[in-house]
Amino acid sequence: MPTFQNIRIALCNDYDSHGIPEFRDSSQDMKSSTFDIYAPIYHGSHLHVKYIILPPHSNNSYFLFKLFVNGQHFVSWGTGPEDDYKGKVSFGLFDGGQNDRGHAVIEKKVLAFSQAWKSNTGQRQGLLEVKVHRANARRRVVKELESSNVPVQSDGGRPSLVDVRSYGYLKKPEKQRYYEYALLDPKDSPFVNFRYHFMTLEQLEALAGLAEQEETPRNQSAGSSTEELANRPDNTTPSTPQSEGKTDPFIGFSVLASVSDTETVYPLLGRAHDSLDEGDGYTVPTPTYLGASFDATTTNLTYHLPNPAFGSSAEIILSFLSPITPTSTLRQSLPAAYLTVFVESSFNVNVYLDVDGQWVTGTQRPDLEWDLKTSSIDEEKDLKTWSIKRKNQELFTETNDRSEWGELHVTAPTDVHHDAGPAKALRQHFARSGRLSNGVLTDSLEDDFEEDLYETFEEDRPAFAFSKSFQLSTSDSGSGKIEQRQKDSVRFTIAYIQDPVAQYASARGLTLMRPLWKSFFSSDADMLSWHYHDFKHARALAQNYSDQLGHDAYQSGGEEYRDIAFLSARQSIGGTSFVGTAENPLLFLKEISSNGNCQTIDVIFPAFPFFLYTNPRWLAYLLEPLIEHMQSGQYPRKSAMHDLGQHFPNLTGHPDGKDEYMPVEECGDILIMGLALVNSLDYGAGQDAQSVWSSQGSSLLSMEQITGNPFALYIENEGEVPGLDDSWGGPQNSKGLHQASRWLGRSYELWKQWTGYLIEYTLEPENQLSTDDFAGWLALQTNLALKGIIGIKAMSELSEVIGNDKDARYYRNISEVYIKKWEKFGMSRDGSHAKLAYDWYGSWTTLYSLFADALLCFHPSSNFSNSSDSTNSHHPHDDDTQSAPLIPHSRPAITSNFIPTHIYTRQSSWYAAVHQKYGLPLDSRHLYTKSDWEFEAASVAGPKVRRQLTATVARWLNETSTDRPFTDLYETEGEGGWPGPHFMNRPVVGAHFASLALERSCGGRNREVFAAMEWGEELGREEAERALRMDKIEGAGFRQQIVMDGGEDAEKLEL
Repeated sequence: MPTFQNIRIALCNDYDSHGIPEFRDSSQDMKSSTFDIYAPIYHGSHLHVKYIILPPHSNNSYFLFKLFVNGQHFVSWGTGPEDDYKGKVSFGLFDGGQNDRGHAVIEKKVLAFSQAWKSNTGQRQGLLEVKVHRANARRRVVKELESSNVPVQSDGGRPSLVDVRSYGYLKKPEKQRYYEYALLDPKDSPFVNFRYHFMTLEQLEALAGLAEQEETPRNQSAGSSTEELANRPDNTTPSTPQSEGKTDPFIGFSVLASVSDTETVYPLLGRAHDSLDEGDGYTVPTPTYLGASFDATTTNLTYHLPNPAFGSSAEIILSFLSPITPTSTLRQSLPAAYLTVFVESSFNVNVYLDVDGQWVTGTQRPDLEWDLKTSSIDEEKDLKTWSIKRKNQELFTETNDRSEWGELHVTAPTDVHHDAGPAKALRQHFARSGRLSNGVLTDSLEDDFEEDLYETFEEDRPAFAFSKSFQLSTSDSGSGKIEQRQKDSVRFTIAYIQDPVAQYASARGLTLMRPLWKSFFSSDADMLSWHYHDFKHARALAQNYSDQLGHDAYQSGGEEYRDIAFLSARQSIGGTSFVGTAENPLLFLKEISSNGNCQTIDVIFPAFPFFLYTNPRWLAYLLEPLIEHMQSGQYPRKSAMHDLGQHFPNLTGHPDGKDEYMPVEECGDILIMGLALVNSLDYGAGQDAQSVWSSQGSSLLSMEQITGNPFALYIENEGEVPGLDDSWGGPQNSKGLHQASRWLGRSYELWKQWTGYLIEYTLEPENQLSTDDFAGWLALQTNLALKGIIGIKAMSELSEVIGNDKDARYYRNISEVYIKKWEKFGMSRDGSHAKLAYDWYGSWTTLYSLFADALLCFHPSSNFSNSSDSTNSHHPHDDDTQSAPLIPHSRPAITSNFIPTHIYTRQSSWYAAVHQKYGLPLDSRHLYTKSDWEFEAASVAGPKVRRQLTATVARWLNETSTDRPFTDLYETEGEGGWPGPHFMNRPVVGAHFASLALERSCGGRNREVFAAMEWGEELGREEAERALRMDKIEGAGFRQQIVMDGGEDAEKLEL
């Protein structure tokens, strides 16, 4: 981050949110006003500028920044005392013309490195300048914005260094302010000019003789998910795992292998080989990487090392296990995972593993404390654990999405060797000797780890390591016999413990929340030891989940769908933390990579098919913090809140009601999830349960479930496998019905409040955001309105559960009136597809809210009858008597369709016509898609269309490459890249389980319903285009007729 004349600039991209690697010419004249920096190109990544003016600041001083690309002006901005002389610029504002409704709009444009831009070695083609002028005054003005068609060209006809890309429209243009500045410096002679020369890594290496490294270069390293492993196009060694969100991707985690007595060391994982200099008594060849295999809980990386003499190679498998255990919430709550190294060889092999301090901080210069702890149960169960933490814990603080509190624990058996020290020294010691020294280097740790160490290269960061020697050679030296291959393994565990986990504005006030597992273990050491030795049970439970998921997904959608489900499973639950006690367990969720919000309802909503399929109990634990907080009166609006806190782990609510504004979205989402949760409790035989694992465990109600929290966690410790849950709901002793009625009864008025909001605002939604907030504000959204109407219908069923037939009848009647009106408002004039918005003729949208209708059993018939076709729809509890007492009772079966079957069939036909190379676009405005909504739409489409959509997502996974976890937002054409924002690793991929959740809902009857539907012929692309043109023409005529009549729209709702 260059600092010149007290002005500090950081040019950032999507890979490095706090500054890209920068090099400067140490011979340049420091008296000059121009500061030259050399930096690498990150093709396709967006550019951002962070800046700060360091003190002292004179009174009434201002600074004006101007950004130029290859000499052409792009954007200007200013700073002063009002914003503390610092800020960030991510986009420029331009005249966007008019939208389809004739309103003037302001368009946001961002700069991104061009995918097409290539340079010749030695030529400095790409130039970006930040020119800074001083000013002593400013005045507010009315500004006419430039056209959004911004040309950014390079010299000599070469491709542009950057592309100018649309970033959507400004949501609240009236809040923008524009100023003129009284400059102290001439316009053509700035106070400071930061000149960034962009070039390839090869060019930078060529300049290495004159360039002085200013900041530690960060590796664009591989994500820890399996997506990039499945996509890896070659046999290169996988690199350092990437962290969870929009962070510096460097976290030190390296694995090496060496062959005894051969002076060879092989890099297996991470960038440890950067620390090794060939010629220092050893060589560093590349192993043969055989690729990755994975299922829902395990990723295996396989390598071959050549035999130093003759015979077969050694095989090493790094097996990562992150268990998903739907029958054991206790195990799922443990913040720990396993790495087992399997070795099969006829010669001796040594394995080395290290981690560094970046696991416990997002800063570059952590002040660390560490310790090597040992634990002993018996001689065969002795363990040693590296424990690393920040010396000064910053509670509930994150830097670049990394926690600044908590402690990392890496555990191994006592027969491994250990050491701590500068990473380079540790790795070189292992490369020379094949083992660590059990603490020799540790003695010099304090002396070596000075602050200036962090200004050097990554290998000098503090590292904490284990090594294991596998003695697998069986023949005598010189016998000439072919040695037999032997097998051995070593197991490590990695845990990150935080206590407390978060702060939460509960009903009793701001509460520090401890991890759930603390209710079952007396100390951290007890938990770590139990987790290590529980591997056999954890692996068996996780394998059971993977096998069942693999079977179900294959039966549902074939091999491609199975692999997508495997890729999505760990990511769906990876952003959660179990907290509380066994009596009141909760599950907190972080909105990873977008903005860090806590417990976002419209993020839980796309994720919830995973939880329904896997363990509905965990969905209850996700909803409960929101319900408790809002019921306590800490949220002032009548609608459901957007999230529980601006950034995890601070779930402090929004007492001012200024959370993100999407009220219809949140109300509809939580009502739909509420009924889905209740439905999961009420089932007959075990095979009819919403989750395969729901009926396992004790069917008896515990005393706490009877008198206190109906969802209290009861752990069974008897039997061969301890620590298993009781059953979730079920028919025996009416357990599920009792739990559902008690849960709803505690907050029934709150559910009514949310439904009341939908009754008033969902049929014709005002201008607001939906869950797809990156697409901007929009009124009369068709899909959003449908979601809210289904929410009202859901409330009629929730009222039935507690026996309030009067409320049930009221909500049912309103929803049935609304759905008739919705079809007239939301479908195109010819009925072939749903429009994006009621008044946006010639548009279309992915109608993914249909999934909720089917999931909640509102579509019990495959024929074309439905409640909205009948003027006398009758329900068994529709009568004029007073409502029954509020006691649990079984609901009558739904026998008529809420949404007509033809809506399903026509949407399916439409998707067949408009899907693209890599998927189904979200709507007609863009070619980008959301994979979560793709899979929800596919789950209620015809079999052929569903296969087509699954195949397009699989093609995108197979044909595009990334070093990041699964994204849910990508382009369906071109290179299938990131449209911005750059989403990754988000739990919303739980929606990829939509078909699995749907097929198990309603006692499994949905399979038969959708299999029996007559889906009809699919539309062709030309037919779809013609339908859009006709809808636009007819729609214009329809609007004109309304104006000529001088009256209100005849389609307005009448109640």
